[in-house]
Amino acid sequence: MKSIEPNVLNGGTTKPPPYPVEPSTTIISSAPVPESHTADLVSAVQFGYYDRVVELIEPAPYLASTPVAGNITLLHWAALNNRVEIAKYLINKRAQVDAIGGALNSTPLHWAIRDGHTEMVIFLLSHQAQISLFDAEGFSALHLASMFGRTDIVAYLVAKGEDVDILDKCGMTPLMHAVSKIKNRDPTQLLVRLGSQINYQDPVNKCTPLHYAINASNKEAVQVLLDANARTDICNSDNETPLDVARRLSGNMSLMYLLSKNNGSNPGLPKWLQFDKSSRRLGTKLLPYILIIAVAFIIQLPISLIYRGILLVCLAGLTSGYVRIFFDNQIDRYLPIAIAQASIFWLYVCYFYYFSASVHVISIHFVCIILLTYLSWSNYYLAIKRDPGFIVGNREQLYRNIIQLVEQNLFDYETFCTSCLIKRPIRSKHCKDCHRCISKFDHHCPWIDNCVGEKNLRYFVGFLFFTPICLGLFLHASFLHYHRNCHLFSSETIPQALTIIINCSPVILWFTFIACVHILWISGLCVTILAQIASGYTTNEKFNFWRYKYLRNKSSSPFSLGYIQNLVDLINRRICCYTPVNIDWARIYSSCERAVRRFRTTAEIMIQQKHPEYEQVEYEIRDVEKKLSVVHVSIGDYREHVDKTTTYYKLIDEMEQWHQESSQLLIQIGQDTMHCQTAYDTKILLDKVSKAIDQGKDYEQEKMKYITTLAVDVFGPDEGHHQIKHVTAKNIELINAFIKVHQDISVVQRNFEHRTDYYKETKQLPVFIKPLKDITINGGTKFTFECIIDGVEPINVTWLKDKTFISSLTHDIQYERGLATLSLIDVQKDDSAYYTCRASNTAGTAESSAYLIVKEHKYASEGTTLLDPYMQIFWKRLVEYCPLWVAPNLITIVGLVLNIGASILLIILTDGAKEQCTRWMYFLTGLGLFLYQSLDAIDGKQARRTNSSSPLGELFDHGCDSVSTVFVTVAFCCVLQLGVHPWVMFWCCMLSCVTFYCAHWQTYVSGKLKFGTFDCTEAQFFFIFVCLITIISPSFWTKTMPIIHIEYRVFSAILMIGSGFCSAVNNIRLISQGGCGRNSSSVAGTSIIFPAWHILFLTFLAYIASNHSLSTALVQHPALHLICYGIAFSKITNRLIVAHMSKSPLNRWDTAYIGPIAFCVNQYFSCFIGEHILLWFFLAFNLYDLLRYNTKVCQELCDALNIHCFRIKPPTILNTDHTH
Repeated sequence: MKSIEPNVLNGGTTKPPPYPVEPSTTIISSAPVPESHTADLVSAVQFGYYDRVVELIEPAPYLASTPVAGNITLLHWAALNNRVEIAKYLINKRAQVDAIGGALNSTPLHWAIRDGHTEMVIFLLSHQAQISLFDAEGFSALHLASMFGRTDIVAYLVAKGEDVDILDKCGMTPLMHAVSKIKNRDPTQLLVRLGSQINYQDPVNKCTPLHYAINASNKEAVQVLLDANARTDICNSDNETPLDVARRLSGNMSLMYLLSKNNGSNPGLPKWLQFDKSSRRLGTKLLPYILIIAVAFIIQLPISLIYRGILLVCLAGLTSGYVRIFFDNQIDRYLPIAIAQASIFWLYVCYFYYFSASVHVISIHFVCIILLTYLSWSNYYLAIKRDPGFIVGNREQLYRNIIQLVEQNLFDYETFCTSCLIKRPIRSKHCKDCHRCISKFDHHCPWIDNCVGEKNLRYFVGFLFFTPICLGLFLHASFLHYHRNCHLFSSETIPQALTIIINCSPVILWFTFIACVHILWISGLCVTILAQIASGYTTNEKFNFWRYKYLRNKSSSPFSLGYIQNLVDLINRRICCYTPVNIDWARIYSSCERAVRRFRTTAEIMIQQKHPEYEQVEYEIRDVEKKLSVVHVSIGDYREHVDKTTTYYKLIDEMEQWHQESSQLLIQIGQDTMHCQTAYDTKILLDKVSKAIDQGKDYEQEKMKYITTLAVDVFGPDEGHHQIKHVTAKNIELINAFIKVHQDISVVQRNFEHRTDYYKETKQLPVFIKPLKDITINGGTKFTFECIIDGVEPINVTWLKDKTFISSLTHDIQYERGLATLSLIDVQKDDSAYYTCRASNTAGTAESSAYLIVKEHKYASEGTTLLDPYMQIFWKRLVEYCPLWVAPNLITIVGLVLNIGASILLIILTDGAKEQCTRWMYFLTGLGLFLYQSLDAIDGKQARRTNSSSPLGELFDHGCDSVSTVFVTVAFCCVLQLGVHPWVMFWCCMLSCVTFYCAHWQTYVSGKLKFGTFDCTEAQFFFIFVCLITIISPSFWTKTMPIIHIEYRVFSAILMIGSGFCSAVNNIRLISQGGCGRNSSSVAGTSIIFPAWHILFLTFLAYIASNHSLSTALVQHPALHLICYGIAFSKITNRLIVAHMSKSPLNRWDTAYIGPIAFCVNQYFSCFIGEHILLWFFLAFNLYDLLRYNTKVCQELCDALNIHCFRIKPPTILNTDHTH
């Protein structure tokens, strides 16, 4: 509501507005302005004619409280027009401060709030105006202040004790009115920070504040609510979420963008491409690392520039898709710091990899770059991790600060932060990225993802200063490299030099370009920051000087102590005659305090230096200190008075809150008494009443004495006792009421006890209040039956399984206070039965029964291969010859040992797939694989025959398969003598491991192992067929095929690689269709893409190690090399199998990476350990790691399922004792 600006001096002649009829309309009167000596009483109050008001009321004082037209009092008119002096006079004449008047039944406080008269609001509240009164529309004072955007009044009312979530007659909070009416951040942000419920739903429309903000197209309020983590999935009475409301409002794109941004990932992507926030943050940080090295890899390829350009365009397209998946506005903040760190990382890699030959380790150049690197990185780390000067708010002083600022008319943007709820020191600013206020705020730097402020400014400047020097040394090293290795900088022209650089080492050119870019912007930023510091400015003050009163119309900074002194303060070290001036900017609230401290510091320096006028200066210091001491004493007395006043009202508010809660408790106890059915119920009520009585006595005996003392100090003896009189009376009244209720409930309790005695005499049967229920559970878990029994004690409880008594010696049976339980520690299939709980007492017996159904672990698979139907006939016949005492896992491990033993023997005799061996060895290899295939196929059938199926069997079977895949593939390459084609052998083994991993990756996603037409059985028979041909003609594979002129062994390897590739692609296609978990996730509820990290990372390490081997490890020892990496593949595959069976997420790190990473690091340092020796250590560690992990998992499963791994546990004979 708008009104004409009031005359603050109460003597002006501006036309007043009439009283409000509706909350958003004003009726403008066209009557002429009356003269001060002829105006009637109402006009005199409206226009602020104080003397005329006194003249008219003194003869008839009752007029001060008598309503005029429309039941409106004179105090209403004074409040509406901000006539504080007249209002004070009217209240002294006993005008009612909470008088109801007008069409809206409003109080004077309501009228003052509507027009934003903060001074009048303060005055009325100081005279005990009631904040929580409602007008005819159901609005309280806080609702009106919120809907009219009176931020200072909102803060003041809450500081005075108003509930921030007080409800109007429609059940709406002040926050809902603020977001609906006010298109600014405040008072919405203030209400949210003061604790308003952001997800509260009104009882009529079931809308949250976010619904109302979107319905009002209030973008600022929507942003504030989303920043406060308001939920976006709550539906209103029309079953609409906030996003649905935004779509309904003609597709409000800006609001829809805000909501989709808050959801994180791009809603336009398939669900299987939407990652959680931590994964997207990791993806954002990894992008610069990947891009920099990918560009370096492309530009060094030995192909034409056109093809390099095409590859770079493809890389840009892939990056675009990557950005769409991983980036959003909440994650983008991590990109600059990732770019900085990735650039520095790869520059150092380039330096040590390429320039180590050009720059000697003991040279000055190398020592300088190491020293400067330490200085740069240490300052960079401190700039990131150091507190920039966060201003910590004291919640206890919050309301005191609000009251002080509002009453001093200083509540504005410069003095109070509505987000942090603190009084702002001078030169501070609220950072929208850090969501904190920073003392001596400079700027928020995305390159360190932190603010630069008072406490980390010197570290940030140190980073800016030392980093360009390091980059300059890098450029010098690149110059030496070009000069020595490319014979550059002798007599070439610029075009010739560029041609030589591009042809000689394009990678170094790329990294040199990165270094030049970073030198330019870091050096420019360093010079700019130092210039601002020398002149006494911060970056914020330099660019936003127009915002701050202390900087407007000033040619220089009022905080500058001179160029040199400012830089000395930055370094915070004494330099010659300059001593740093230490100022805690978090405690300076005005430029006056700053000037006094600066004067004192400068004077002390002059005295230390024996300035000619130092005696006069010393005298001036003493004089200033005396004046300051007087000021501090006055301020201290004032603060003490304010503290006492605040404490008094806080205690009064606590008392009134207790009175209100106690009254509600009395009503609740009365209602609960009507529902009491037992003596125990009445005992609970008696405890509540006793607690309330004790608390009331504490208030009476302890706090009332303290409140009385404060009231006397604040208001004086007479007024103080008068102020607390009604509080004391109310306290005594409530205590007496609780005592009376306690007596009445005690009578009810005695009646229940008499009734219990009567029930004992009549022998009531036990009653199952909570009976047993049928249930189905998974095997291998713990389960507890429980039921609640009511009846006359003592009650004897027994349990039966299929009408057979259960002994407490073999089962955990408990009964206490009516709760009977039967616990089954390790539920198995034979625990499926009909369970009965029987309760009996002297009156008789009652029973409650239920079925327990235990589900067995079931191996889930889908699909049939080409040869499986025919082989099943053989396998079913074979398993019948297996004794029943043989454990399924023992069958599997015997087959694995035979298979691996034959494969290792073949690898040794063929010298790692390079030579031929005797025919009988090929026969043994094929036979070992056939035996493993047969034994592996019948282990599941043996488990069903012996009733020993368990998750351990599936885990053990697939784990053995992962190890067998490695050795069988290497043995296949040995049979084909592929050692002379090491890279063909490499990809043959890699594709085999990747295919096996992808099959279980697909199982982890869909929950089922899906077989293709050509799968593991067909691959094994193909290998056996290869062995048979080799037995007939060992030299057959070295011959060349006609027409296509390819060796038979290469063609066979290509067939295997192609089939593995097709199988892997098919599994990835199945994965892309989405998982069986929630939102198309995996069985563990995680991203279906994440398992790709392990296989890609390990394949990358294997390729790098094989391609950059200085001793050509792959060529010299292909079998050993590939077995090492195959064991690592087996380990990560086993982790994936365990994650699928336990439905748990995968970790990013695995110890299987240690060997491959160590091998690459060794290559980086020019193989200071022999690669052949390191391969054996690599193999030993990976075998130990694989065996340790598998043994631990198997042992845990055996302990959990109470079974043995390699033998069948005999059945347990239950004791059928009938005792309890």
